[in-house]
Amino acid sequence: MEVSAENSIHKFFENSEIFISGGSGFVGRVLIEKLLRTCKGVKKIYLLLRSKKNDTPWERIQKLTDCKLFESLKASDPTAINKIHVLKGDAMELELGLSKSDLEIVKNCSVIFHCAASVRFDDSLKDAILLNTRGTREICKIAEEMKNLKAFVHVSTSFIVPKLHGSDEIFYPADCDWQKMIQFAENFDYDLINCLEKKLTKFAPNTYTFSKHLAEQVCEYYKKSKNLPIVIYRPSLIAGTEVEPFPGWLDNLYGPFAFAFSGALGINHISHVKGDIVLDFIPVDICVKGMLIAAWKTWKDKNSLMPIYNASNVKKASIISISKYKILKDFPPKNAIMYHDHHHTQCRFIGWIIRIIDQIIPALIIDGLLKISGKKTKMMRYQRIIYDALNNITIFTKENFHFTNFKFLDLNLEVPTNEKKDFFINELYPQMNMKQMNEILNNLLEIFFNQKPEHKEMAKKRYFYVILFSRMYQIFAYSGFFYLVYKLLDKSLTQIDFSDMIFNENFVI
Repeated sequence: MEVSAENSIHKFFENSEIFISGGSGFVGRVLIEKLLRTCKGVKKIYLLLRSKKNDTPWERIQKLTDCKLFESLKASDPTAINKIHVLKGDAMELELGLSKSDLEIVKNCSVIFHCAASVRFDDSLKDAILLNTRGTREICKIAEEMKNLKAFVHVSTSFIVPKLHGSDEIFYPADCDWQKMIQFAENFDYDLINCLEKKLTKFAPNTYTFSKHLAEQVCEYYKKSKNLPIVIYRPSLIAGTEVEPFPGWLDNLYGPFAFAFSGALGINHISHVKGDIVLDFIPVDICVKGMLIAAWKTWKDKNSLMPIYNASNVKKASIISISKYKILKDFPPKNAIMYHDHHHTQCRFIGWIIRIIDQIIPALIIDGLLKISGKKTKMMRYQRIIYDALNNITIFTKENFHFTNFKFLDLNLEVPTNEKKDFFINELYPQMNMKQMNEILNNLLEIFFNQKPEHKEMAKKRYFYVILFSRMYQIFAYSGFFYLVYKLLDKSLTQIDFSDMIFNENFVI
């Protein structure tokens, strides 16, 4: 007896043509790999990618899939990547910058995964609105003309309303009209919009969450007025893979992983945060499984209301626990400049002392040596990047964020019994353990520094001297600092005549 698409996720994706925006991003690539490896009946996958003069579409696909993530797929099915097709365009442009012929191709697709977004917190308001908000509107306008459309998954964020310090799986109206904000971004220049940013955004903490919140208003409008099969999918912080296709794959530095990685290299030693703040993670492979189930369920249920899932509250790790990890103890980074020794404090004075002694002075010394040797300086530039990044995430490290995810967890109940091995959201271990963090950081070392397992002994030997130098420098630097403080206090106190104060008849204790 033939299985129907209502009873099978595999069957739902069989012979389907899928359109993915943001396919070159972290989530997009894991989504592509999962579709090709698990849903072998997929007919074609179309990716919206910006054009590059020197690369043909096939070369773009080769670069996209030329990484460890796709190794097992290529080994088991070398022809799978032939299903990937590039459509030249840009989510910041009207009609996504697609040609007329490519627009017709998209209109024949049956599933949309809209992953394209700028996740930078410091993007200009104009760019954030044009990409995150207007880009969503442009895809919705195209989706109106897609006669075969079954599901439209809009990837948002669980941090959609930062001022509430969390979110439920419900729709939150915005303080601004999304149509007026798009018109404003289209018609005024960067300088004017930047001047009015705080007023326009109602003092939103960053342009990312503000523009993504507006994008959800776009989805709500097109769901109500055009009855598009849209589902809003809100991941929290997305971590490396937990199981599929292998543990620990992460191809970019963002959020807490950027700080953990910079800490492992010894260039970041301090964060102005509450140490007991709990960070909320979801492994990217679990996130992608949820996206596939949500797409299938949206088509199957045909709800009049727009489904919303918080893909969050899956993994948790406090800042204290992360900073106490002896990260990469057995496989230290060969490029480390100081020992991994991270501190957290809410006292800015103490924070600046540690930053100056452990980060800025070593950065100036190294940049000075690089300049003398005729090489390009970089360490102070890294320090500015780390400082700006820490300031951008301040709101997320002052208070705990709480997310409800009952609907997301209930997706497990929808998975057919015979397909649980492919789509079941894995048993959720609440704590992000040291092993997973090490796997992620080891993978980052291989990607960014080409550090492979055979470099282990050399790296450990070098790291011994890095620790020795770090401790010697810290003893010298902190001793010098406290000696300087002592001399300044001693000089100040010797200028005060305490005897006159004590024996003065007007002196009162």
